[in-house]
Amino acid sequence: MTHWLSLVSNPGERHAPRVSLILMKHFSPLIFCLLGGSVIYLLSALWIIVHAFRRNFFLGCVCFVFPVFRLVYVATNWRESRWAFFMQLGAYVLILLAVFAGLHTRRTHTTNP
Repeated sequence: MTHWLSLVSNPGERHAPRVSLILMKHFSPLIFCLLGGSVIYLLSALWIIVHAFRRNFFLGCVCFVFPVFRLVYVATNWRESRWAFFMQLGAYVLILLAVFAGLHTRRTHTTNP
């Protein structure tokens, strides 16, 4: 069984490989886009839910249980929740970019011999 450091370093090297090189060799940047977009989405959704709880407990519960109602909350309370909404849009863009880029790379790798 090989050690994970031996996968990215030469046996004659005297210095340890950088962690970023290890991650980039074994994980696709598309995964980082997906994970980053998901984390940003979760943080922005939590931000909207916290704003709703600050306004009213029942409103916060409804926003937590029904995600579609968050859009209604953002529309009715635009001033305090607009940045969280823009964060969600950015997260959607990151996730869609990763998905479509992944589909494109998968299609080009499977069609070319």
